[in-house]
Order: sequence, then structure tokens, then C-alpha cells
Amino acid sequence: MKGLLYDGETPVPKEGHLLLKPQFFEFISGETKSQFSYSDILELETLGGEYRLELKNKTNPHINLILAFYSKEDYTSLIDNWKSYRKSGKRSLLPFWYDLSPWKKIFTLAVAATVVVVLYNVLLSMSHHFVPLSYDTSRVPLVSSKIREMLHVCSDRELNSFVDSLSKRLKHADDPFTYDIVVVQEEVNNAFALPGGNIILFTELLKDMESPEELAGVLAHEMAHVRKRHGIRNEIQFLGNFFFLSLAIGAGFEGVDFIENLDTFYEITSAAIFKQKFSREFEEEADSVALESLKSARISAKGFLDWFERMQKKYESDSESDSYAASIPSFLSSHPTTESRMNKIRGVLSDPSFPKDRIGISRRKWMDLRERCGPKMEESQQATVPN
Repeated sequence: MKGLLYDGETPVPKEGHLLLKPQFFEFISGETKSQFSYSDILELETLGGEYRLELKNKTNPHINLILAFYSKEDYTSLIDNWKSYRKSGKRSLLPFWYDLSPWKKIFTLAVAATVVVVLYNVLLSMSHHFVPLSYDTSRVPLVSSKIREMLHVCSDRELNSFVDSLSKRLKHADDPFTYDIVVVQEEVNNAFALPGGNIILFTELLKDMESPEELAGVLAHEMAHVRKRHGIRNEIQFLGNFFFLSLAIGAGFEGVDFIENLDTFYEITSAAIFKQKFSREFEEEADSVALESLKSARISAKGFLDWFERMQKKYESDSESDSYAASIPSFLSSHPTTESRMNKIRGVLSDPSFPKDRIGISRRKWMDLRERCGPKMEESQQATVPN
């Protein structure tokens, strides 16, 4: 018999042996293993040929444990380890971890995982500050050429000139981006902003607008996404999650050598951003910046509100149809409710200092401009009939 452990609850001690390690020690009794840190030692005394340790009892702090052993060699080693431990002032986490109950271990892991996820998201949300603006602007020529190559772009000079002049009027003096705004002939009621300054307006969206002030509101909103770098921030989130998941599932970084080809990299990430919806935070920020742009350009926000109200009625009435989810513009399907966004615009309109000016073209002229480019012809209609 090499040792006895008295738990203070039963008169019969557990028989076993003492196993000493530099950072902790164990008492092994059959298949039961009790582990202790050197910080658990309350007192060490000798009684003849018996050595007694008084130890903290983690299960019942009101009753201390007594561990008796009889080896002088173990006693000497214990004293040396205990002195080294106290001298270093360090504590090993391993004994602490082993002493935890299963539920405490699960709780600790859950807390640690939560902290990691929160820190990870905070770092991702701030990381765009370390990405230079040149990263955004360098991709615009490539994306612009791909848009014109893959989509049916409206070539009407007067409409394109009007859209371009409107964007210049809405642009802030401190806005570092140059915008490439393209009108695409497609029956899609939507608009998209890509990182760096690419903005796509679909002809179906223009046809639904009753005034150029409505276009000004939507265009200011999309320009705000570019100015506040929402696309890049979404892209960082997309790539960060991609790499994080690759590591988490053990796939490592295999298959991501496409980054060496920046053209392909830009195409892939731009396509991902093109399909993504912006977060509630981004949509609310874009609304606020758009209203500032309208105010600076001395354009009434009434058109912006009119468009919101009309689109809300249109898509609420269509909400029962199967095509509703596919047809609703991403501009409207964002997290902040359309009603709350309209209330924000109404609040601005109630401010006497907000301009009431219109853009300066007649309704008849606008109706003509918005119809200049209809949806693209089907390939079957464009094909030449063989002789």
C-alpha cells in the first residue's frame, strides 16, 4: 500500500499510489484518477514514517482532503516540485481543465467559441480600413469590359448622357471614386453597385420611375454603397468565411491558387457581391448618405419617397404570386423594413432646410427618356433567317 486518500465523507480511505509530475500530481486508485494542482496543497506534515497532504476539496469546499503516503523519495520530489511551482508563480491550465466537470467544460468551450466568433467578426468588419482604395478602383476597367461583353447595354446617347450628368451632380466633393454607370436592357426591376464604381441600372427599373427625381434617389443610394465600400466589406466577409471554413473542415488552402490570377479573382468576387444582398447596417447607411447627396445636389427627396411607396404597393400586391421572391428588387428586400426607410425619408422632407427643387426636365421629356431602351430582343428575333 503506497498511499491513502481520505475524502472526509466516508471513514474508509481509498487505497492507491501517488504519481508526481512537474505541474501537477495524481492519486490513482484502481481505475479512478484524482488530479491535483500544487496550488491545491494547504499543508504538508510528517508523522513518523507517514507524510500527509491536506488538499482543497473542489466538490465540497467545507471538507478538506487528506492524502497520506509513505515514500521518502516521493516526499522529496513533492517538496521540490512544490517549491519550483511557487517560485515560478505559474499555474498550469491542464490540471484546471481536468478538474472541471463535464458541464463546466462544455460551458467553457461555448464561451471560448463565442469570444472567437465575436473577435473574428469584429476584425473582419474593421479589416477594410487596411485595404487601399486602389484595390477598389483597379478592378473597374476589367469589370466594365465584362459587363459590356456579357450584357446587352443601352447605347442611347441622350439617356446615357443624362444618367452620367445626374451621377456627377450627386457625387460628393470628397468622393474618391469615378463611376461607370451602365443601363442594361433587361426586364429586371433592380439596380446594383459593385466595388470601385460600377453601377448597373436595368431598363425595367427606369420604366417604373415616374420622375427623374426617383432615379436620383435610387442612383444616390447605389453610389453610397460604392462610396462607403460596402461591396469590398461584403467581399472581405465572403473571403474570410471561405478561408475560415476551409481551415475548419480541414480542406486547408487547396484550390485557392486562383488568387494568383487577379482577373479571375476579380470576376469571381464581383460575381459573389453581385448576387449578395447588403446587410441592414449597409442599407441604412446608404439611405442616409443618399439623402445627404440629394441635399447637397439640391434635389428633392420626394421622388425617392414616391418610388419607395409605389414599389411597396406593387410588390405587396404581388406577394402571393410564385415569382414574388425572384422579382422583388434587392433594394427593397433588405433587412430594414421598407416602412421604416420611408419614415426616415418623410422625416427629412419635414425639415424646412431640405431642398424642394426638381431636376429640371419636363415629365414628357422624362417619359421619353425612360423608354429609349427597351428589353433586349430575343436571340430568335435577332437571328437571320437562312435562304
